[in-house]
Amino acid sequence: MTTPQLFAKAHGNPVTPGGIQCALCYGSCAAGSPVADVLSDSFTGFARVRGETLCDGCMMTLRAENREDQPRLYSWVLTDLAKKRYTKANLFELSAACINPPDPPYSIVLATSGQKHLLYLAPVNLSRDAVTVMLEQEQVTFRPPELADRLELCKRIAAACGKPALADSSPIRLAIALPQYFTKWESILEEWEAVGHEPLSRLSAWLCPNMERSQHEYPTDIASAASATERRRIPATTGGIDGPGLFGG
Repeated sequence: MTTPQLFAKAHGNPVTPGGIQCALCYGSCAAGSPVADVLSDSFTGFARVRGETLCDGCMMTLRAENREDQPRLYSWVLTDLAKKRYTKANLFELSAACINPPDPPYSIVLATSGQKHLLYLAPVNLSRDAVTVMLEQEQVTFRPPELADRLELCKRIAAACGKPALADSSPIRLAIALPQYFTKWESILEEWEAVGHEPLSRLSAWLCPNMERSQHEYPTDIASAASATERRRIPATTGGIDGPGLFGG
């Protein structure tokens, strides 16, 4: 079963398998629609087309009666029994689905632009231990604990520097902002410099909440550290009931 066919089954319209291979998702189908009636050479994935028939699952993912219902506009978490569509306002739910995926078979498609059809490119996962999601047009494979750890690193950086810093190839912004927010900032910068180029980091950066929400989870420790330093600098009271006497009594 391909992701478009999983999409169709979740919507209560399972694709009947047969002797035809869908020209777009390459799944098995008994019948479908002619490619020429649906796709033109201006379709961004036209180079992938192999054959003359589109399965009903691909037809459902490519067309919608209302513009606001077009599947390409949304991120999806699909199983053979359920369909959940999300926008960028649902990063918490999408993160939860990636870290704690549903029972197989399932597919997770994350639309960063809403401009491209992605469902036919996405793999169907058959395991909860190793997960592959479609991040726009990039497949990212990971183990859920790895994603959880990387997402926490991104939240720390976003709290100090803002989420856009996660997409900045230059470490200058991080090197300036992190010391103003965390006392032990060097380890954060070193870790990000080592892994920031990885696909898992791109996925985590997209799933990361904004600066305000990240700061709620990871508040600065600079103020508390400064307060402790100031307290150590205050001289002890002398000559009173609560302090030592003038002569050390």
